Amino acid sequence: MNELLKTEEHNLTTASATQASILDMQLERSDIATEVLEEKTELAMERSELERATGSSITELSMPSTLALPAFSYNLAELDSIAKCHRPMLAGFRSQAERESLKIQREELNRYPDFQVSLDYMQRDPLSASSPMNPANSAAAQALGIPAMPMAQSDMVSAGISIELPFFYGNQRKESIASDLATRTMRLEQERSAELDIHTALEAALAKLVGIRKEYDLLRNEIYPVVRMSLQTSTANYSYGKATIGDVFRDELDLMHREHDRYRLEAQYNETLATIEYLTGENLVQYSSSNDWK
Repeated sequence: MNELLKTEEHNLTTASATQASILDMQLERSDIATEVLEEKTELAMERSELERATGSSITELSMPSTLALPAFSYNLAELDSIAKCHRPMLAGFRSQAERESLKIQREELNRYPDFQVSLDYMQRDPLSASSPMNPANSAAAQALGIPAMPMAQSDMVSAGISIELPFFYGNQRKESIASDLATRTMRLEQERSAELDIHTALEAALAKLVGIRKEYDLLRNEIYPVVRMSLQTSTANYSYGKATIGDVFRDELDLMHREHDRYRLEAQYNETLATIEYLTGENLVQYSSSNDWK
């Protein structure tokens, strides 16, 4: 754009350009600069949002140098299977259902008698001569004039057994089992509902990937080469006086818009991949520095 503007200003001295065309070029350059500034502002906002979401500086994040469209070969059935194994929310529902199953098994055992056997041993030290517990220090022993002497004590061993018979636990056990069954059923239904929601979201994401890939291929293989060739042709024709500066501007702006479409599609594609990874709970994409835009 700057080179074209300089050329047009030079042509003004030779009367092959007009002041109006130069003003139009300057206006177009301002419009393009405004669009670039808006894109930079949006990029800065997205970086700030990314830092807020990760809690880390943008320089500490591992980010690919180019996005492009990484290969993604998973089908819907494979993604459903990965999500079932690795999605934390689904694992949480399964864990809660398993816990209720264990509680039901424990309640079933309450129909049987409960035995508790205990065995205690206590070692007792000898009583000293001055101990109040020593019989020689009793009033009767002192009245008889029995001298106080240390007294050995026998160790103590005690055993016990208790039996708890479930005579009155029948209704309580049934109510507890019914409550656990209802909770387990609810957790299983929540897991199934979440699986269906994830399945639907994955199906929509895969369809979006296919649509973006087709649009991207069309832009790369058919639209972009034509627009680029048109700009080269109009630029060459302008140098020979066979095209106007307006033709060059339109082709240059059209090329910039197509490049903008390219980055937009790449961003949407990779954002969809990130959504799929979130839904499955697993990293599925390997980024590299290669770029498939030719």
